Amino acid sequence: MAVSSYLEIFLTLFGWLMYDRFWDIIMTTGLGYLPFIAVFLKNIAGPVKSQEAKDASSTSLRRIEIDLLAMFTVVVLAVQPLLTIKYTGLSYTKACSAGKAVVAGKTGTTYDTSFTKANLGGADPKIPVWWYAVLAVSGGLNDAAVLAIPCSTDIRTLKVSIENSRVKDPHLRRQVQMFFNDCYREAMTTFLDKNLAYPKGLPKDDLNWLGSQYFLSGLYKNKQASTEIPGFKYDKNRDLRYDPRVYIPKYGRPTCEQWWTGKGHEKGIGLRDALKDQIDSGALGKFKTAVASMTGKSKKEAENIAIRTLIKREETAFNGLKDMNMYNDVSLGNIANSAAATAGAVLESASFYPAMYMMKMAAPIIQAVVLMLIYMLMPFYFWFSSHDVSKVIFASIIR
Repeated sequence: MAVSSYLEIFLTLFGWLMYDRFWDIIMTTGLGYLPFIAVFLKNIAGPVKSQEAKDASSTSLRRIEIDLLAMFTVVVLAVQPLLTIKYTGLSYTKACSAGKAVVAGKTGTTYDTSFTKANLGGADPKIPVWWYAVLAVSGGLNDAAVLAIPCSTDIRTLKVSIENSRVKDPHLRRQVQMFFNDCYREAMTTFLDKNLAYPKGLPKDDLNWLGSQYFLSGLYKNKQASTEIPGFKYDKNRDLRYDPRVYIPKYGRPTCEQWWTGKGHEKGIGLRDALKDQIDSGALGKFKTAVASMTGKSKKEAENIAIRTLIKREETAFNGLKDMNMYNDVSLGNIANSAAATAGAVLESASFYPAMYMMKMAAPIIQAVVLMLIYMLMPFYFWFSSHDVSKVIFASIIR
């Protein structure tokens, strides 16, 4: 039989195990006979109050026969545990997992060690025939629905993985800040002061980040780091600030293009590759494949999107790196409005997104716990309802 989550496998077993225990308690204490006694008394007292004694006796007998037949049917089919559920008899099929079902003890989660067969009482629980059929049918429908779900890349999860990446190396953070000051800001100033033409073939937002293709193909070639950058070899034709007859530095001052791309670096690692390495390689690989298949962009363009996201999320850690989308919009009113809007969005998202994430994560757990409580308390439910057929149908619909 199939269930809806890893936890539900174990809590379903525990729920039916407790069902068995509670039903045994009801029967061994003699409480299980009370509903039948109540039916006798009700069907005798009701007709006697409303009819003559001779007519009442036949009415009572007829009512008792009908009610007892219905009660015994409910007890045999839907109350008395008969069929055994094995410890590995329940399975869970995750959506888009190529139909691979997992069973208890082999889910690959910590539930396997917490809910062992020994911890669940060591015995396989038994279940009434009716509920075995209900669980089998609902589980089959659930599995069929899961397998019918169109499988696509979970771009939202990949986006969260990229956004949660951080630049952990303090030296790399400093280099990003220096690159912004020495290269990007200088290139943007030149672009604006000289009123340079912007090529039509480039995206409109190309200028809004450090790795601008427009700057890399032009202005970055003429801009240079203000100090030596570790890993970049000294070049006498480029590093004209130094007189080789007086002093030759260990490292040189690369052009902004070299600094970003890694040309001339001892290991061929530029600032772009260093930032890319701060992102989880598995998440980045899936992100590139997903973006390339969904948008038609190249994997390098997808990498640029991930690196831009990393830089955007780490602006505060870069000690003063500003929002480059607002580079030309520096009026006091716009700054105030932007600050207010950003603060409001941050405060709202700080409560909304964690709450939605918590609800999403908690939903399978809540469902599993609620179903477990329903299973274990059903003996009392049927006992108090005098084994009414309508109550069985109602509980079946709820399940």
